[in-house]
Amino acid sequence: MIHATEVIHALGFTAASLAGLYSLLALLAVCLAPRGRPPASPRSGQPPVTVLKPLCGDEIDLEYSLRSFVAQDYPVFQIVFGIQDENDPALAVARRIRDAYPEHDIEIVVDTQEWGSNRKVSNLANMMGAARYDTLVLADSDIQVHPDYLQRVTAPLADPDIGLVTCLYRGRPTRARWSRLSALFIDDWFAPSVLIARLFGVNDYAAGATLALRREDLTQLGGFAALANHLADDHLLGQRIRSLGKSIVLSDVVVETTVDEPSLASALRHEIRWMRTIRLLAPASYAFLFISCTLPTALCGAILTSAQPLSLIPLAMTIGANLVLHGIQNRRAGRPPWTGLWLWPLREALTLYDWVNGLFNRSIRWRGQAYWVAADGSLKSQSMDRH
Repeated sequence: MIHATEVIHALGFTAASLAGLYSLLALLAVCLAPRGRPPASPRSGQPPVTVLKPLCGDEIDLEYSLRSFVAQDYPVFQIVFGIQDENDPALAVARRIRDAYPEHDIEIVVDTQEWGSNRKVSNLANMMGAARYDTLVLADSDIQVHPDYLQRVTAPLADPDIGLVTCLYRGRPTRARWSRLSALFIDDWFAPSVLIARLFGVNDYAAGATLALRREDLTQLGGFAALANHLADDHLLGQRIRSLGKSIVLSDVVVETTVDEPSLASALRHEIRWMRTIRLLAPASYAFLFISCTLPTALCGAILTSAQPLSLIPLAMTIGANLVLHGIQNRRAGRPPWTGLWLWPLREALTLYDWVNGLFNRSIRWRGQAYWVAADGSLKSQSMDRH
């Protein structure tokens, strides 16, 4: 006869083992990830590119981020800045950059037209009238890149079977108190989860950090207007590109995103929004995502087994693998490997908190606006004062 204690011990050992296995898979996936290559010499015949930069608000380091796109080592490219409000402080930043680089092809589009509830996508749709070239690169406003970025992210589009190129991103924390903690969410949790999916053949990741594609494919899909009512517009774009029979490629380029979180509340609000988005995109697998919160899962497993020696093995695997992964991610970001290490246990606990909150409710806050997210991922705007 099986006793309840034995069942609890078995469940605990299973939980600890799954956490240890996930930690090892995350480490393996990061080690096998595409690595940055030395930039090739510029080649004749590289297609001219239009870079689309939708802007909203004078974000911290905005000018630094935008200037990194101007400083590209690429033969012919255009930059289009898009703004939806003449009173938006980002407009002054865009004009300052345009005036500082008169030799570059820089356009500024100010257009209030709304194509749907996703204001960023409406902004992109408004910008397309100014786009001169047929190779398009979209990148969020808080992204920073190196001079060889355009050359490397557009190169895969030379293959007609590739319809979309995207990038992973790492956090670049500001000095704001909670920024380092949120950067860990990106570097040590989100990026490895994407790479684990790739190990198992899931190649549908597409992120607004970078989306490189052809105008003809975008037009065939109905343009940006066809995405304008959806929260995860980047993911939906990837799905529709795949529906054309074309593939998505993860570039070896890893861009940086500015992470500025002045309060714990703002950090958790952003992370819970991401969790709810993930739940909407993959509701079946989301229920098991707690395993990716490896330290709490392994600790709970060990406790359920009454800390039997056998359960301490996966707990040790969990801790060891995560420490090595953390060091690798820091090294690749140009930081000492131990940077932020003391925050890791708190980060793991907060990620579990984010996951639990992601299980409930469909409301989010994005750019100071409140939305209700329907089951199909469409956004329903609600009135809310900007914060």
